[in-house]
Amino acid sequence: MHRPRPKYQKSIYAVGHAWLIVWLFIATTTLPTLQKPQYEQVSYSSTPSYAFASDTYAEQSSAYEQKFYAELKKAQPIKTETKTKTATQSQSTTSQTPSPTQPQTTTSPKPTSTATSAMSGIKIAEADNSPYLRANYGKGWNVGTGCNIRSRLLTAQSTVPVKTSNGCLVTYGSWIDPYSGVKLTGNPYQGDGEDNDLDIDHIIPLRYVNQHGGYAWSRTQKQNYGKSLSAMNNGVYIAVSSKENRRKSDQGPADYYPSNPNFYCEYAKRWRNIARTYSISLSQRDYNKIEGVLSQCGIK
Repeated sequence: MHRPRPKYQKSIYAVGHAWLIVWLFIATTTLPTLQKPQYEQVSYSSTPSYAFASDTYAEQSSAYEQKFYAELKKAQPIKTETKTKTATQSQSTTSQTPSPTQPQTTTSPKPTSTATSAMSGIKIAEADNSPYLRANYGKGWNVGTGCNIRSRLLTAQSTVPVKTSNGCLVTYGSWIDPYSGVKLTGNPYQGDGEDNDLDIDHIIPLRYVNQHGGYAWSRTQKQNYGKSLSAMNNGVYIAVSSKENRRKSDQGPADYYPSNPNFYCEYAKRWRNIARTYSISLSQRDYNKIEGVLSQCGIK
């Protein structure tokens, strides 16, 4: 037989239901309102801390000439009319009136091909497809003493005084990517991993080197090319945007060439000089490309 509940139990249930309703109301209205400002106060910038900025051609030229490509002035194309005038003057001063009994001759020497002399000592050979192992050429950019190669190049190539941590780690600067001509300003280590970082690039890529004679090098020779102060002083490395470095990949000049006009002559000269210094062969197509550019630039 069901007994009716005492009145005090009904009162307890009524109070419990009332408190439950109150807490539900607080949980669904008041608490979210109180918590919301904590999340709204956190703002995320859509602009990365390291970003590209537009620049003018004149500023690019000034930065290159005044900072780390001062020699580019010496590598400008020689005007055709100047060369013609010089050759004419040479002929007029060295030619003599022929005797009636002798055929006319000229004492002017045969012109030497600028391109041919510019590429002397460079061997032409196609890639031999030797197995390539990146680790054989060393890991990272650390060197025996002082700041590493990355820090040294970032400091040298910045168009403004850099800020550093512990005297070496570059945390701020401004650079002009030599491959694209785009200006990059900020922290070179805080980009998005592709467009907004600076990489240190081997101008003649390691895989290319490996397949054009480098495979036969000793491990010491490979690491001296891959990361060393002597190679840095020989112009083997350069700081470029990550985006351009990925576009270039392991390609030679015939397949990838910088779009920045200020680096047009210098890039070919660097390839030629590095190949000559380290006895790296070039494919026929890459040889022809470099030879043609050096000829246009008047570089011997």
